[in-house]
Amino acid sequence: MREPSFRRRVALLSAGLSGLVLLIVCGSGWALIARFGIRGVDHELVSRIQPEFRNEWPPEHWPQVQLALAYIYADRDATPPLLLVRRPDGFMVYCSPGWPRQLELRGGGPPPRPPAGAPPL
Repeated sequence: MREPSFRRRVALLSAGLSGLVLLIVCGSGWALIARFGIRGVDHELVSRIQPEFRNEWPPEHWPQVQLALAYIYADRDATPPLLLVRRPDGFMVYCSPGWPRQLELRGGGPPPRPPAGAPPL
């Protein structure tokens, strides 16, 4: 039987070393996650962020959020993002001034007017 060529030996050696490096990196990551307890970190993050979701922001807060979203996600030529904020009981706190009339809101009725002094988009 013929001995494998030099190219084939180099290819097999590189594949074997790549697999070994991949196993070492994955094993190290797994060990670090198990050691530091990713669930504990996740729980800590959630416990710090959760109170922000429970806050009831005044209606004057939401136009600023919409402007921030437009700055972050929208193109200059695109329509600004639409924002609809409701409380858990269904009460509408804020609705974007540019809300399309064709897009009905559950609960019926047209969207409310933006708060007085809301910055234009």
